[in-house]
Amino acid sequence: MFLLLWVLPAARASAAICPSIADVYIDQRYPDTNMSTKTRLVISHHPTYGAARGLIKFDIPEDIDAADIVAASLYLSGSYHTGGGQEIQVNCYALNQPFSEGSDTWNTLDGGDYDHDISSSGTIPAGNDWETSIDLTTLVTGNLEKLRNHGMLMRLQSEIGNSYQNIASRECVDPEDFAPYLDIVLDSDHDGVADSQDNCPLKPNGPLLGSCSAGPSVGALCTVGGANPTECGAGGFCSMNQEDSFPPGGNACGDACECEGNFDGDLDVDGKDAGTFKKDYGRGKVQHSCTRMDPCNGDFDCDNDVDGINAIQFKRDFGRGKISNPCPSCPTDTWCVY
Repeated sequence: MFLLLWVLPAARASAAICPSIADVYIDQRYPDTNMSTKTRLVISHHPTYGAARGLIKFDIPEDIDAADIVAASLYLSGSYHTGGGQEIQVNCYALNQPFSEGSDTWNTLDGGDYDHDISSSGTIPAGNDWETSIDLTTLVTGNLEKLRNHGMLMRLQSEIGNSYQNIASRECVDPEDFAPYLDIVLDSDHDGVADSQDNCPLKPNGPLLGSCSAGPSVGALCTVGGANPTECGAGGFCSMNQEDSFPPGGNACGDACECEGNFDGDLDVDGKDAGTFKKDYGRGKVQHSCTRMDPCNGDFDCDNDVDGINAIQFKRDFGRGKISNPCPSCPTDTWCVY
């Protein structure tokens, strides 16, 4: 079988790198001073001067849902040119209201109005030459809308004693530093395989949930992997192990979502594709064999013919359309190496 590579409209990314689009720290020592010109975020407490807290807002895409998130990590850098402080333990919270990077202060925000109910915690290293990450999964999945719309507050876990650390902000200019950013890993189909590792990121085919890849109910959800006539019908198969049977050796596009017979590269397997299949149906190993110089549309198993087995395979996806179980974009050039 010979198919050209088709390109469909871009799908949502398998992970989201969310840069900071606003950051500032608010300082109890200077309660009416806006710190937006500073190249660092100060997280601190002093017995006499009080606390300093960091505020960060990330560009989190609107199409990301909390239920799709597998993990989220906050990446931070030391502020090399301003020096550093001690190792500190921090908590991160979602803000209850937006902040203004260019005007807000400790007093305008009353120290930062944040949601105490959900938080993530981590450690900031000592010194000024470091990079680190904090697991924000609990905060991002538990309070996504506030985090997306209002931003995040970072403070010391215990605001007592004398401790501080500097974190590079968006205003940092030293090449050793970088601004805070959030890395979100997605599992859009909730099958237990992160999108970046999933050969059908929008169609379940992992250990938590599967899809029927054979039988009368192709495309239906299923929960018992392998031969499964109960959920998928007679001759049905439930894909829950990232199965990738075609072409032989696979093409990183799983059986649960791929349309092998989508010859014209659109979103469906329709009458036009059926016509293409019929043109080569009946070609065999002896008479008009499928070869590299004269390939076949429909030799899904790459055995040099287009026969009844291939017809069964074609019929499994026939009728899939732009609305009902649409075909994904899969690499198909060249399908068979004869």
